[in-house]
Amino acid sequence: MMKKFFTTLSFIIVGVNLYSQEVTLIEQTIKFIGTTFLISETNPTEKPESDLINKLFEESLQEYQKKSDDTLKTSKVTEVFKILYRNGWAMYSDSEDERRMKLRRTACFASIALITNDDRKYTFIEYAKFTLAEKVGTPIEFTEGQYLALLFIEIIFKYGDNEISNNDLKVIREFINLHKINLTLDVVTKALNLLDDFDQI
Repeated sequence: MMKKFFTTLSFIIVGVNLYSQEVTLIEQTIKFIGTTFLISETNPTEKPESDLINKLFEESLQEYQKKSDDTLKTSKVTEVFKILYRNGWAMYSDSEDERRMKLRRTACFASIALITNDDRKYTFIEYAKFTLAEKVGTPIEFTEGQYLALLFIEIIFKYGDNEISNNDLKVIREFINLHKINLTLDVVTKALNLLDDFDQI
């Protein structure tokens, strides 16, 4: 009887530890996404709008983690769509303006993906990737960090839906190897460590 009790207890402890590792990994990944995606704005005229979009993106990450109620999410989606419309210009004054607008729209699509409960989240993260890259896996220069963050959003989606595969992790590793010249060493190191952790669970 005691042997059976200790065997059951061992399984419970192992299960709790595995769950704790998974929760911690998702928290670490969300933190990585939040710090990697940020729109860095130097133009004081444009800064308030970019800061607002950064704030909404960070809130969407938090709401994804908390699994907020649908009423709150519907209100947030409406707010993000209004900002998306406001930043929907197709004509740019220069390359910096093009980069700014594409990053803003990308952040809006990614925010919607994070606060969408069903499979449409994958559609919106694809919109985000296409907005930034226009062709698969090739973001406009100096937005490689933000594109990498989108790939990790897709990873946490697939992980949550039990659909993550070794190939998904391989795709990100290949992206890092191809674009690491435009990624900081800190971002590369953290990304590879996260991929290793996902590989072990």
